Amino acid sequence: MEFQYTTLLVSLFTIIFIFLFKKLKTSKSKNLPPGPWKLPIIGNLHQVIGPLPHRGFKELAKKHGPIMHLQLGEISLMVVSSSKVAAQALKTNDICLADKPQQLLTDIILENCRDFVFARYGDYWRQMRKICTLELLSVNKVKSFRSIREDESWHLVDTVQKSLGSPINMSEKFAEVSYNITCRASIGRKGDKEVIEMVEDIAYWAAGFFINDLFPSIKFLSVLNGMKPALKKIRRKIDHIFKEIIIEHKEKLASREKGVAVDAQDEDLVDVLLRVNETQRLQFPINDNDVQAITLDMLTAGTDTSSTVLEWAIFLASSTVVEFALFNIA
Repeated sequence: MEFQYTTLLVSLFTIIFIFLFKKLKTSKSKNLPPGPWKLPIIGNLHQVIGPLPHRGFKELAKKHGPIMHLQLGEISLMVVSSSKVAAQALKTNDICLADKPQQLLTDIILENCRDFVFARYGDYWRQMRKICTLELLSVNKVKSFRSIREDESWHLVDTVQKSLGSPINMSEKFAEVSYNITCRASIGRKGDKEVIEMVEDIAYWAAGFFINDLFPSIKFLSVLNGMKPALKKIRRKIDHIFKEIIIEHKEKLASREKGVAVDAQDEDLVDVLLRVNETQRLQFPINDNDVQAITLDMLTAGTDTSSTVLEWAIFLASSTVVEFALFNIA
């Protein structure tokens, strides 16, 4: 108990010291948008924290306009709540805002942002965007996955029919379908328990609200709250899973090079990345860690989002739910 109390005091003192030091160092005025008054150390954190932070942003935007400045711990950010201003940010000034923030999760899980989504803006990102546009997510490649989508959709229909007269958790079934479609398209096999747990672990730490993300300069916070050890454990699990997956796909590629016929329709996204690396002269050759990071993008982005959309589609089929949403969610 005494150790925990001492640790808390040391952490608090360190945060206050760093805050005051940075405040003195950056005392020169900056050309920032208007924003609410900020508390020492935490900034505007108290105004947005809670189960529905978007409501906090909405109320603040009413007072401070369509673009405002907030301070969440050490993190300085702009909040845009107007389509016109958003167009200026994402179209007119897109180059200025092209970079993504680097975080502990992306550094550990994605090999220092060697994926596509969080890659630093530059030549590597442009190469990955080109590969995604022309190879991974081209019209023909997406069409080639039609049989997978149909197969899993009919399997869902069959499952629902067999449970007729009994309660069924559609959220779980939608998640299962999304995992299976995304995994079969990405790595060539259904989402087994190990892969699903891996994706869910990443999603938990990616979507959560953790103190070390707000005070990135205080490195030991990620150890105190358990995030860094947890991410390193997940990374070891990812490496183990993908080592087997990549070996299998390299053997398939070697068979093709020896003249064994392989249907292009059977190519998953890992196959495509390995083939592109072998057949094209790339400025940045794609190594196994890159394949792993890019495939993780597809797995994490294509599962939870898809199942959530399906859930909302079912909810919106009920007029009662629509009325509830209009009065309680907006």
